[in-house]
Amino acid sequence: MFDDTFPGHRCIRMARRGLDQAAVYRGTFFNPDSWSSAGVRMVDGESVTTPPLYHLELDASGKVLEESPRWIDAKQLPKAVRDAYQKWNPKGVEGRSGHFWQTQVERGKPRVYWVTILLSAVKGYRATFQEDGTVVKADPKVIP
Repeated sequence: MFDDTFPGHRCIRMARRGLDQAAVYRGTFFNPDSWSSAGVRMVDGESVTTPPLYHLELDASGKVLEESPRWIDAKQLPKAVRDAYQKWNPKGVEGRSGHFWQTQVERGKPRVYWVTILLSAVKGYRATFQEDGTVVKADPKVIP
């Protein structure tokens, strides 16, 4: 499940709480190919670069309990989200740089996907969808 969720990433920490069917696993990952949004800070006079870190917590059955926000490829979207997106953007508006998709699972809440379409430095569209295609919020309601 960790490999499927974070393909190409490296695990730097794996924690386990509990045993057997009560076990909970929390992994911390980074993408060695993407340091574009890395944090740089001074530590004891040295410039230290830290890559963005992502977290995924699973129960023993592999159910996702929590997942930090992360960028995803549109190919990873569930069909229900793709269908809901097409209803929200019926003309296929692309924006300056295409689409930016993210996903997240907050503890105790369903997975959400959100998309941002940038038209200019000051104008863009954004929508949030649940995994079943339900529109959580959209600005605008439908892209003109």
